[in-house]
Amino acid sequence: MIAPLTERDLAAVAAIERECFSSPWSEEMLASSLRGGTFVILGEWEGDRLKGYLNFYLIPPTAEIGNLAVTEHFRRQGVARRLLLFAFDYLKEKGLTSISLEVRSKNTNAIALYTSLGFVPEGVRPRYYGDDDAIILWKYFD
Repeated sequence: MIAPLTERDLAAVAAIERECFSSPWSEEMLASSLRGGTFVILGEWEGDRLKGYLNFYLIPPTAEIGNLAVTEHFRRQGVARRLLLFAFDYLKEKGLTSISLEVRSKNTNAIALYTSLGFVPEGVRPRYYGDDDAIILWKYFD
């Protein structure tokens, strides 16, 4: 089941952050962002286990993805794709017209996923990740 997450879910999100990222967000950082009212976290659950999440900022008429992460056990099972498709519907219902993100140029699996869902490259941030460029991708809703 995919649904928007709340502060009560942030321990599970922070656990995935620590598993997936070298500079993870803490529960307090996530909670502070949620309280701002323009930050959304969507999560896919299996029972009481969070499989993965997607967070983004609402910046009408667009949204910007912050992180997309899936626990190792559930990778390559379509979780990221389902989260993105759910987000597209969620954002379109709110009247937003596009979504963007930055991805490491070396992350070919992620780039393949995003482009398969209609994202197009529109720029590069050289050495954005220190040792790697960021590819800026956009998806425009029809």
